[in-house]
Amino acid sequence: MRFAMLLMRGLLLLGGAAAAASPSAVEFARIEEWQLQQVADTVGHDDARRQLIRQRLDGWQLLLDSPQNRALDDAGKLKLVNDFVNQTPFQCDAAQWCVEDYWATPIELIANHGGDCEDFAIAKFYALRALGIADEQLRMIYARIEYRGVKGSHVVLAYYAAPGAEPLILDNMDKKISPATTRSDLTPVFSFNLKDVRTERLWPAALGKEALNPWRDTWQAVGQAMGSGQTIRFLTPAQRDTPQCKALRARSTWCT
Repeated sequence: MRFAMLLMRGLLLLGGAAAAASPSAVEFARIEEWQLQQVADTVGHDDARRQLIRQRLDGWQLLLDSPQNRALDDAGKLKLVNDFVNQTPFQCDAAQWCVEDYWATPIELIANHGGDCEDFAIAKFYALRALGIADEQLRMIYARIEYRGVKGSHVVLAYYAAPGAEPLILDNMDKKISPATTRSDLTPVFSFNLKDVRTERLWPAALGKEALNPWRDTWQAVGQAMGSGQTIRFLTPAQRDTPQCKALRARSTWCT
């Protein structure tokens, strides 16, 4: 109940009227046709893996471009996107990228077939924007989680049918789309969407600007990467097996 009340009251405010997806949201979520095989060839280590990567990328493009998907109501779009993105395996940043923290673009998540909580939330956010869900109806939620013995920081996506409505939570750990009142395992800390970042109206002032700047900068960097030719980050198996990566994995809560 506390999670839902915080979401619906002062901490996570939803404002503005619903609007159609902007061209930039559609553009940022997808990849050009001529780049699909190029990405598969770059990230794949052998023919079989390249074929699988291409299949996943084709599925992502179909998800965004299908007229049938665009014609669905909001509930249909939420389920479609949540189920599609949650097919990707969870992988901690230390194992996937050999860094303590990295926010992947949707194409990086799909092509590399792995990512952590914010990568799932980012992909769902941009897919839903591309399918016509308004920015004002979606918020990335940074929260504390206690789920099946796991405690730590977590990121989920919240959907609001209307201003002040109880949000629905899209999550990669609890894969069901659930009303916030049912997620007693989550305690929200702050939230944001594209509008907040563009206007620098960033989240609870009590947390302090310096604490929030890394979140703003990283979220902006994702958008910039998605709009500048889709540079795809990837690591080879040999790179993931270095002593540095092994040490990072050993001290990460989410890699154990």
